[in-house]
Order: sequence, then C-alpha cells, then structure tokens
Amino acid sequence: MATPREYFAHAYLINLDSDSDRMSRVSTRLTRLGIPFERFPALPPPEGTATGAGSVGKASLGACAASHRALLQLIADRGHERAIIFEDDVVLRDDAGEWMERMIPQLRAAAWDVFYLGLHLMEDGGAITENLGRVRRGHHLHAYAVTAAAIPKLIACIDRPAGECRYLFDAFDDPTLMKVYARPILAVQEPNFSHTKGRMTNRLPEYFEKFDGEDFLEHCAELRGICSQSDGRQECLPHLGHANAAGSQFDGGQECPPHQKPADAAGSGPDGRQECPPHSARSNAAGSQSDGRQECLPHPSPINAARQTGRRANVEANAKLALAHQRAGRG
Repeated sequence: MATPREYFAHAYLINLDSDSDRMSRVSTRLTRLGIPFERFPALPPPEGTATGAGSVGKASLGACAASHRALLQLIADRGHERAIIFEDDVVLRDDAGEWMERMIPQLRAAAWDVFYLGLHLMEDGGAITENLGRVRRGHHLHAYAVTAAAIPKLIACIDRPAGECRYLFDAFDDPTLMKVYARPILAVQEPNFSHTKGRMTNRLPEYFEKFDGEDFLEHCAELRGICSQSDGRQECLPHLGHANAAGSQFDGGQECPPHQKPADAAGSGPDGRQECPPHSARSNAAGSQSDGRQECLPHPSPINAARQTGRRANVEANAKLALAHQRAGRG
C-alpha cells in the first residue's frame, strides 16, 4: 500500500514573503508531522494598496486567486500526477498522517479530482466511502489535493469572469468535478488577524458546523494549547457579531490569508528552505505582477513578533468559546 508521500507526488505551501511569522509556525507544524513541502511565494496585492475594507479585500482576493492559479499551473508544468496544496495558516490534527494512510485506498477507488483535508462544507453530497464524502458546495483552500487531470478545469474556474460566478473562486464551481472531503476533518485554519478587514477572523465554527470539533481538539495538541491559554475574557464569536476587547469584530466571512507589511529589506535573507522558481511576469486578476526577483523570506522583526503575540492573545479565548458553543448546542 502506498504511503502518503508516495501517493502524493509533492506538497506545496503558499506563503507571502512578508508573512515570516506564519512561515515559522507552519514550518514547525509540518516538520513535526513529517510532511516535506516546497514553499511557493504567493503573489501580493497591487503595490501601494493599503489595508482596510472594500476594494482592498477584492484586491487581496484577486491576489489569492492568482497565487492558487499560478501554483496549479506549475504543478501541471512539472507533470505531477497528484499534489497537495497548503496555505500558511493551516493547522492539522496530530494523527493526520495515520488517517491519510487509511484514506489512500479509498481515494484510489473514488476517481476524485479535488480532495479536501478540511473545508467549510456548505452542501454535503453524502458519504461515498467510510472516510470520504462528496462535496456539493464548499469553500476554503487551506489544505487540498488535486489531480493532473482536474487542473485545467480548476484554472478555468479561477479564470471565469466575476459576473458568471455563483460563488467565490475557491468553491471550484464545476459540476463535472469529483470533489471529496476527509471524514474526520484533518485540517483547519488558525484564528488570525485579517489585514484586509482590520480585525480578527475565526473560522473554527464554520468547520465545526459539519465536522466534530471535540474530536479535532482531542487530536490536535496545538489547538488544545491555544484553548488552554485562554484568559477567560468574553470575546465575540463569528455568528454573534459583538465587538471584542480590542474593539474589532469577527465576521466569519470568506477571506484569503491575510498579508503583513514587508519586513525591512536590510534584515531579510534566504533561510535555506527549498522554494519554487520565481513567477514569470504575469498580471493577476487584481492587476498585480510578479517581478521575477529571487525569492527569500524576511526575518521576523521584534515589532512583528509583538503584534503576533497580541493577536494570538486575542484569539485564544475565541477558539475555546467556539467549541463551548458547539457543546452547548449539542446539549
């Protein structure tokens, strides 16, 4: 029986050059789980775009779509039969590798196009095997696998004009695609600060609406750690809309991974991690371009580290409250 590393030809991680804090955290996570990966430098929003709402969110969404499109094209160009794509805020359960080994024979029998290790499942198509379900509609691309045969259709979904789309690009809205999800859910996104909206975003209730949050927490030491460090402050949940202690609000809506301001160029430098070749100059949907420069990760600055500490403090209580809300709902 093939191992996950044998079945999936390669794993890629999408990460903005400016998100060195996220890169550090996700590298630790994936290394701990024994998942080798290649960093793929994400395309940023257009230069000079300030953080905020409205058109800025659209610009970031366009850059996010362009990044996934560019990576899908690279996977096709390299001839991978199958590949896994992670975003840099992914959090996997500790036994994800064991579950993947169990699911590979089921994937072989499913003739799948897209396999979600985790997603916001909007419309469930029902179980197709013991540990796989059919996706009728779902969102979020923090952890998914693709087949070579599906890539042209996925790129076509991203390229579709906005006026012809029922949903955001991450739904891959094509009824001919065989989209499947893992049962149990293997990956979620960490609660984090959204620079595009200027407030914290916690998607855990979206994932745990259809999947077992208690089980995920039991098998994810990192998420348990975030919950156990909660200081007990009353903070908002995405569906309640109350302002939190810092005055920001969660909206629970679909967003691309947030981006941070670039670190000081004088303090940046390569860290020895394997990376994809720089993008060719191609305008993305938002009008931004890759400039083809040699990609390297900036070192985290003390200011960024302090900001991250504050953000984590704000979200720790929310992860615990999201699960408490789920428990109350079951009661």
